[in-house]
Formats: sequence, structure tokens, C-alpha cells
Amino acid sequence: MSHNSFGNLFRFITFGTIAVDLVLQERINQSDWLGLVLSFMAVAVVIAVAQALICVAYKWLCMGVYKSVMKPMWSWWAMRTESVAVLYSGLGGKVLFKYLRGTPFLPWFLRLFGAKFGKGVWMDMTDIT
Repeated sequence: MSHNSFGNLFRFITFGTIAVDLVLQERINQSDWLGLVLSFMAVAVVIAVAQALICVAYKWLCMGVYKSVMKPMWSWWAMRTESVAVLYSGLGGKVLFKYLRGTPFLPWFLRLFGAKFGKGVWMDMTDIT
């Protein structure tokens, strides 16, 4: 199992445990199976959006607005931008963005990172690095 797979598993267990404790356990205790299924789907969407927004916040805190610059490959700037790219693809890309490919929602989320798109853009990829 790769390092990235362990990270995804850890995030799944962490957020899944929180969801069960805060939302789903009550439905299970009441044997409300339809409510459990609907709550589970809602919680899954909320978790995915929350993780994507964590990526957005990290990008803005670490890098701010990207500008045309020349920096050495091993500079602090390059390491920070690489950490943003890794978090973006490993967290946001895995839990939400890849599922939004080809929908009008992907450009909406990518605009939160500072990407600019024309009107009515159709994207079949999530790579904006």
C-alpha cells in the first residue's frame, strides 16, 4: 500500500468516525434505515466538500496569489507550491474534483483556488497546477 493510500485511509477513518459519532449513530439506534442512507449520503458530500475547502484554505495560506516569478527549484517557494499541488491532487482531487469532471461545478470549485475560466467551460481534467 502506498503512502498516499495510507493517507486516504486515515482521512476516511477519521472523518467517518466523526460522522458516525455526530450524525449516523442516532439513526442506527432508532433503526431509521432510510434516514441512515440519506444521512450517510449527505455526510459523504459534506466531508468531500470540507476536504476540498481545506485544500483551498491551505493554498491561500501558503501561496496567496500566484504571480510570474523565477525561483530556484529547491527554494522555500518551490517547496510550498509543491505541497499545495500534492494536497490538491491527493485530497481535493481524490475526494471531490475527479467526480466533478465534465460538470459545471468543477470550474466553480477551481475558481476558489484562483483559476480563471471563460463562460460555459467544460473540463474533463482537474490538473490546474
